Amino acid sequence: MGKTLQVCGLLYDPQSQQILLRQTPAGWMLLEARLARSDDPQEAFRHLVTKLLGIKLPLGDTFPVYDYFDNRLKISRYIFYAQLRSPLPPLPEEFSWFSFKAVGKLVCPLRTKHDTTITQRVISANARALI
Repeated sequence: MGKTLQVCGLLYDPQSQQILLRQTPAGWMLLEARLARSDDPQEAFRHLVTKLLGIKLPLGDTFPVYDYFDNRLKISRYIFYAQLRSPLPPLPEEFSWFSFKAVGKLVCPLRTKHDTTITQRVISANARALI
């Protein structure tokens, strides 16, 4: 297969039950970056968040959602979410918070809607497991 992979993900605020997305010319999307296949996807996602938002995520606050091969892009995609423990500093204007329900009404790629739906299910399952 290809020599690169793609890490994607979002930040989740359990207090407001909202997720952070990034606005691009293609619409609202998960945070994402391509990287060399030899890189660790979870560590790459944490580095991406640091690069884009200037915050460091503890490893224990970053969770895998799922991964799949995107036939259209011919690339492996790894999806993660990070649960926030404290409020973020002010964000650049291309970032905004949304409820999961609001994502269905946003202009965004279909894969973003799909990935956020699966992420919501994983977050809900993780929360039930803690009860």
